[in-house]
Amino acid sequence: MPIICLEGASAVGKTTTSKTLAEQYGAYIVEEVHFLFEQPKLEPHEITQWLLERQLDRWRIAREKLQSHDLVVLDGDHFKMWYDWIYGEDKAAFQTSYSFFKKEIMNSHFGFPDKYFVLYINQEELTTRKVNDTTRSRRNFEKHLKLIDPQKEYFKALNNFRPNYVEFIEAKSVEQNIQIILDSVSNLSSTNRDSLELFENVMEWFCRNEIDES
Repeated sequence: MPIICLEGASAVGKTTTSKTLAEQYGAYIVEEVHFLFEQPKLEPHEITQWLLERQLDRWRIAREKLQSHDLVVLDGDHFKMWYDWIYGEDKAAFQTSYSFFKKEIMNSHFGFPDKYFVLYINQEELTTRKVNDTTRSRRNFEKHLKLIDPQKEYFKALNNFRPNYVEFIEAKSVEQNIQIILDSVSNLSSTNRDSLELFENVMEWFCRNEIDES
């Protein structure tokens, strides 16, 4: 019974694919933080810690739901240090995240999914999908276009650390996404989810590959 994670750019089809897996195949979907939790009024320095704790909650939910579901899907990564790495706006927040995740992994309270599926499509099609989706505002859509290439580099690196751990899917249709995912998870065995070695490899990679803002 695997835990998988769907990632990719805004409007690429993560949530639609996740919902279809739930409706047609009984998967349990762990939604993103802003859908699961209402953020209280916080001071700026408190927001990072609150978000980290909510990602920990998402992982806890995923593990609990494995007891009653054959497939659990994280709609969006719960280990989003790549986001801070890409935008690099707050070095202190990045260090806080590192310390938080390392402690929780060492205590077996946090871990990595059994496999990542990264959906992608060309930017023109992304923009078309965004315009046609009237159910969500996607206020940060333009900002998130910036993360596409570096995010792909991160997940390629993750694949190098753990071969075949990340599968890239050209998201031409939800039906095709579903078929590729189901074919892949049918032979998927549980991985070392609380791998401190994988975590440290990722952190070293972040340090060696700083984003050029020029």
